[in-house]
Amino acid sequence: MGLADDLAVVVVAKYLEEVELIANESVDIIRRWLDSVGLTLADHKTEVLLVSRRKEVTVKVGSQAVESKDEIKYLGVWLDTKLNFKAHTKHACEKASKTYNALARMLANTGGPRSSRRMLLARVITSSLLYGAQIWADALKLQENKRKMQSVQRLTAMRVISAFRTVSGDAANVIAGMLPVNIAAGEAKRLFMAKLIESTTQEDKRRERAMSMQTWQESWDSSQKGRWTHRLIPNIEKWTTRKHGELNYHLTQFLTGHGGYRQYLHRFGHDDSPLCRTCGETEDVEHVFTKCPRFLEERRPLPTTPNGGIVAENIVDEMLRSEETWNTVCSVIRRINEKLREIEKIRRDNLAQGP
Repeated sequence: MGLADDLAVVVVAKYLEEVELIANESVDIIRRWLDSVGLTLADHKTEVLLVSRRKEVTVKVGSQAVESKDEIKYLGVWLDTKLNFKAHTKHACEKASKTYNALARMLANTGGPRSSRRMLLARVITSSLLYGAQIWADALKLQENKRKMQSVQRLTAMRVISAFRTVSGDAANVIAGMLPVNIAAGEAKRLFMAKLIESTTQEDKRRERAMSMQTWQESWDSSQKGRWTHRLIPNIEKWTTRKHGELNYHLTQFLTGHGGYRQYLHRFGHDDSPLCRTCGETEDVEHVFTKCPRFLEERRPLPTTPNGGIVAENIVDEMLRSEETWNTVCSVIRRINEKLREIEKIRRDNLAQGP
């Protein structure tokens, strides 16, 4: 005696009466066959979905009268009456969010695992989001579905790179090296469709990944978000295929421009002015790390280039040349950030004491 799991019956008919009649007859045939081989149909687990805008249908399964539902789960994928996979998107995001919340407690921005290990944990969430993407990838053409998936991925990417919650999803994905979920879903579908025709090879997979990377690069170039990050990391493939370089809390502040810089603090109401108190210029990340005389000593270890000093357009290229340069730049960034934090602390203490 056993239970038959994951059987599906698809009924196509013009009228509801025909649907119910054919479905009832099909269930009877299946029950008789199961009985003949010593198996049993679990009547109470049977579910019915009517893919139509019409009313519900009722199918008789043994002694059970099963009414159709708005959504059902089959082989891990949620199906709904319109087959637009809104239900699947909702449930997948809820499941991934629960996993994210559990992992987030272990992934504080300061301290905790290094970025490469954070990425391994993040793949658990990504896998949950993309489960069954070969079937529902086109659902992400709907902005509502795409937005929900991207929202969860953005939170995950920010945990990988130890970023502030104000960082855009576009920038966070690039820095973390996480292929956007809508592009990854499209790649999964293309590979699946190709496999239906003939077996896929490693070359096929490399070709599809190259296509995905090109789509990602075009999206990154045309995005209106994360433009400082784009100046630093214009070439996604060069960044994501680097052979060395861990991310950390201080480096991410530099790569995003979201940190203890007066322009950023003023933007969110944490400072009374965006201007550098020494220079009178806007105190953004570029000013602090390339111009401000307050940090001349901290910047001294930075390497020089054949064309001159380090600027936004060449600093990441220099970091990618060698692990030694990467570590040197990270050390400079950390010292500058710590000095900025001390300056901000003194300012806040003075404000608290009053005139």
